[in-house]
Amino acid sequence: MAACIRAEMEGARLAKANRGGQATPARQEKGIGGTLAVYGAGYLVACAVIAVGGVMEPWLGALIVGAGLLAAAAVLVFRQHHA
Repeated sequence: MAACIRAEMEGARLAKANRGGQATPARQEKGIGGTLAVYGAGYLVACAVIAVGGVMEPWLGALIVGAGLLAAAAVLVFRQHHA
């Protein structure tokens, strides 16, 4: 069993070494773009919470927005899993 685990670990190490871990400028730009997109989405969620919180209690607005996001995520995951 230990030899099998060692062989798997060595195979994973070799596979990682062969991938060429250097990040090219294009990959760096995609990573930065993805990070900025996550921040932008977070600010949009905060904006929605503030907008809904202007009509009702802020904690209730955050609860409604959070529940809506979780429901949307559940729908997307379910559709992807059973497609």
